[in-house]
Amino acid sequence: MKKNLILIIMILFFSYLLKAEEDIFTDRYNARAAGLGNNFVALANDSTAVFYNPAGLGLIERSSFNSMYADINANGIIKNFIVSGGGAYQDISMGLGWCLESVDLDPESWYQHRIYYGASYFLFDKIHVGLGSKLMIIQTEIYENDSIWGYGFDGGLLLSSDNWDLDFMSDNEVELRVGIMLRDVYTQIEWSENNVEDLPFALIFGGNLNYYEMINISAQFTSQKKSLAQFGVGGEFYLLKLLDYQFAEEYKITDIVLRGGIQIENIYRTASRYSFGIGLVFNQYCFDYAIVYQMDYLPATHYFSLNVNNWSL
Repeated sequence: MKKNLILIIMILFFSYLLKAEEDIFTDRYNARAAGLGNNFVALANDSTAVFYNPAGLGLIERSSFNSMYADINANGIIKNFIVSGGGAYQDISMGLGWCLESVDLDPESWYQHRIYYGASYFLFDKIHVGLGSKLMIIQTEIYENDSIWGYGFDGGLLLSSDNWDLDFMSDNEVELRVGIMLRDVYTQIEWSENNVEDLPFALIFGGNLNYYEMINISAQFTSQKKSLAQFGVGGEFYLLKLLDYQFAEEYKITDIVLRGGIQIENIYRTASRYSFGIGLVFNQYCFDYAIVYQMDYLPATHYFSLNVNNWSL
């Protein structure tokens, strides 16, 4: 009887997590995006695009690998570990990602595995379309072999403008990129044999303005069925490029990136999450760190990730 009650509470708990806008499980899949306030749908250009916008996989030049670790709210209870990789071949790029989210509430614990696969196709000049699929498995230790599973499909679109030459900024260029993510176009969770739930569809629309590969300014709007809209804005600044300063020969650092962002969420009231981050670029390697201050006075979350681009075996 006690185990049955615990199982019912666990199912209700996960139902809340998957429905709520204040998802206790992270929707942040790399520290770079976390530092930008998670406003990444138009900027995703590495393997984590398989999570944020599968069309962004088309921006991978050759190959990309990303890994991230986070201890949500720094309480040691909820942890995330994420790995993703992607590569490009002619007009098609593909990516694969794995996300492990764990909750440790002694003596019970739960593990959620999510496996993502995405592909992007170079449709026309400056236009990429993407399709993504995902498999979700929630494991518990209440009973042996207890599991809850689901699957879903996403779609994405990425449009990039031609570079604009600005008359008042000689030799400088600005590029505008627009991203659209159709998340959970069709997604189901099977809690039990006779209890199947469809997750609500979400439309994510964003834009990114890039100034001469030195500054990125991103804005993002999210509308989800049965939920209030979200809005966010973030920016990143490549200091060494801005200052035209190089000390790579001595320290092997290609650039230092500063980031900041805000995500405004309307859940019964207006609430915000503030983010700050830094990245150290070593040629094709980038080490990123971000701190996100949650709503409701929860402790901040720290994100750590490593990104490798254009690697080969």
